[in-house]
Amino acid sequence: MANIAFVLDHEEGHLLPTFKLAARLASRGHAVRYLGLADAEDFVRRQGFEFSPILEDVFPLGSTKTLRERTRGQDPEEETGPIHGVLGAGEISDEYLISLIHGRDLGDAVEDTRPDLFLVNSHFVLHALVLSYRFKIPVVLLTPWLRPFPKTGYTQMIETSLLQLRTAGLELFSLVQSADPTARRFQDIAARFLAMRELIMCPAELELPRDGQAPPEHEVYHVEASVDLARRDDRELPWERLDPNKRLLYCSVGSQSQLVGREKIARFLGAVVEAATGLAGWQLVLATGGMVGLRDLPPLPPDAIATGWVPQLPVLERASAMITHCGLGTVKECIFHGVPMLAVPMMRDQPDNAKRIVHHRLGVACDFETVTAGGIAALIRQLDEDPAIRQSVARMQRRFHEIEDSGVGVQRVEEVLNGKARPAAGHG
Repeated sequence: MANIAFVLDHEEGHLLPTFKLAARLASRGHAVRYLGLADAEDFVRRQGFEFSPILEDVFPLGSTKTLRERTRGQDPEEETGPIHGVLGAGEISDEYLISLIHGRDLGDAVEDTRPDLFLVNSHFVLHALVLSYRFKIPVVLLTPWLRPFPKTGYTQMIETSLLQLRTAGLELFSLVQSADPTARRFQDIAARFLAMRELIMCPAELELPRDGQAPPEHEVYHVEASVDLARRDDRELPWERLDPNKRLLYCSVGSQSQLVGREKIARFLGAVVEAATGLAGWQLVLATGGMVGLRDLPPLPPDAIATGWVPQLPVLERASAMITHCGLGTVKECIFHGVPMLAVPMMRDQPDNAKRIVHHRLGVACDFETVTAGGIAALIRQLDEDPAIRQSVARMQRRFHEIEDSGVGVQRVEEVLNGKARPAAGHG
């Protein structure tokens, strides 16, 4: 059996889709360990996995809170680089990548783990390259979103990131030259990344139709949604306050809402509260994202529950509808539990996910910036009264469960471990 190292960042939305895959690999006898920033350690260990913190001298415990403060209100559309979208400002990304290239504790963690394979978030194209060149160990990319561009589009992302970086770009080229003197051109570096196997953590059934018959992408596979029903969550909810005689309306703005800004989030959540006040037979459970307090909202309906965060999976088990920001993780969990969605995308890949929701009749959508309380209430009634939406959600739910039981993700990982990765690839 193999030693497998997941190398991920601290973002919950990037960690969550990996836990079920990690558990299944462990059940097959593989030794699984996570390597990442110290702020992810508690969350990962709570799921039952070993964890080795890396780059602690540069990013000690508590650093991610500082990073969030530095990116609060920052225009997410300006985050064009695959590093910037997670770590924030350019100087932070530069420091992170240099530390990854030279960080002694990363080498120590790898030496202790002795991995036969790295599993790396595909957002971190440069990080994957550093691991590949520095340790000469195979890398499999994990993609926690449905990318709107072909795999070859990563080439532009690599080039853009290198141009945005300061010192780290030169450091990376130095590493490349020392590890592989034959890699003399930018295209040589990009080719190494494009040759890595990529697992898209979502069934292909949720994709939008593409024009024409696009050829299969090299070493790209859609796998399970990887929704871990056994995940451990320390968030609490006063379950005794839920009314079994009412339908549960769940609303969450996700873990990245600080990028949108407190004022916009407060306005939107205020509209949700006002809408819920006029929805007879519904009970609102509201997750504010921790940035907006009750004092920032209109008076809640008497039976409403509002808190910063909620244990999402058990809430979805009881929900009749969800108002969602359209992060892919939440969309997958709604499908998994058969919950129709009111899609209210805010940024990044969320507008594309909203299009998927509407196209596949899994819900309806509205505009985050302009939607009113009356509009939200009308759309929730539409969700409740349209049998076609319920039927479409049920069909997609059945398909997601079928693929979830297939074990295709483990199969694709073990093919790489066994040296059986194919020279060309299609969808799993």
